[in-house]
Amino acid sequence: RGVATAHGCAAEVAFGRDPYITVVNSEETWNFLKETTSFIEEIEPTLAGEDFGFFLQKVPGNFILLGQGSEAGAKPGQPCTTFGLHHPQFAVDERALDHGVALHAALALHGLRRLAAAGG
Repeated sequence: RGVATAHGCAAEVAFGRDPYITVVNSEETWNFLKETTSFIEEIEPTLAGEDFGFFLQKVPGNFILLGQGSEAGAKPGQPCTTFGLHHPQFAVDERALDHGVALHAALALHGLRRLAAAGG
């Protein structure tokens, strides 16, 4: 209402139900991630609200972040990639994609090895 008043307007404010739910990661799948690779790093919990949370209500899993930030001027001709996703100067360091692909391939192979060892 304050913004509307400041601009000489009237406004009615109504807060609806949050369309996203809390993301609750599975300890079991977190341990699976840590078994798979040594470069997984635990971060402080965040107040993440994300549509991925709906998947996690049905199937155990983890919402993980793939780091890709590099300081401005780290390499000539490359943009600073430390800006957040919704910042107008957000840029992706596409070299991070290789790490994401490698992680997912390693997870798949580790899962297949586990299944084979269990006779599945």
